Amino acid sequence: MKRWLVIVPLSILVTLSLFQIMAWMVTQPQLDKPLLTTPLTLNLMEEPEDEAITRRQRDMPEPPPEPQQAPTMSIANVTPTPSPAAPSISTPEISLDVSVDGLAISPMQPLQIAAPAEPVQPSAPAQVGQGNNDVMPTRRVNPKYPTRALRRGIEGYVLLKYDIDTDGRPENIEVLEAQPPRVFEREARRALSRWKYQPKKIAGKTVVQHGLQTKIEFKLEK
Repeated sequence: MKRWLVIVPLSILVTLSLFQIMAWMVTQPQLDKPLLTTPLTLNLMEEPEDEAITRRQRDMPEPPPEPQQAPTMSIANVTPTPSPAAPSISTPEISLDVSVDGLAISPMQPLQIAAPAEPVQPSAPAQVGQGNNDVMPTRRVNPKYPTRALRRGIEGYVLLKYDIDTDGRPENIEVLEAQPPRVFEREARRALSRWKYQPKKIAGKTVVQHGLQTKIEFKLEK
């Protein structure tokens, strides 16, 4: 208790002291610093007027004189004078028939153009000889003439042996003889393979025919 009695009065004293110091600091006269003033001068004199600006003027070219109006001419109505009609002259037809040193000149006749002749159908280049007279083909195809032989004018023949199956078609085709060799064999075999025969029947049954021969000749038309 005694302790508080000492602290409270002491704190009050300190507080009052602080208030006194603050009041003294506020009320103390302040040293004003001298203000530096700059004199303001006003120029009330009138400014001289701007010098007149001289503008450069360009001399414009004079306009060309107006063309004088051409005098008007009065055109009188002129009636055209009809020209005299030319007399009609009848020209007689003249037929020329002049002979100069045996050359007769006669009036021109229209040109006659004959129609082109029809193309000539080439004859078959190959001839076919039948070896078996009792067997005749119902359809025969001619062989084609080889280009090399046709170009060189080569002629010849081919002897063939073959069989006829139950459908009437040649089979087992063999070359027995050829003249000249290795020229017409291929075309001869190809043509024979396209032939057609009437199938042979024995006792009502179709049978194969064996050992037939035919000779195909290749000849050029002269």
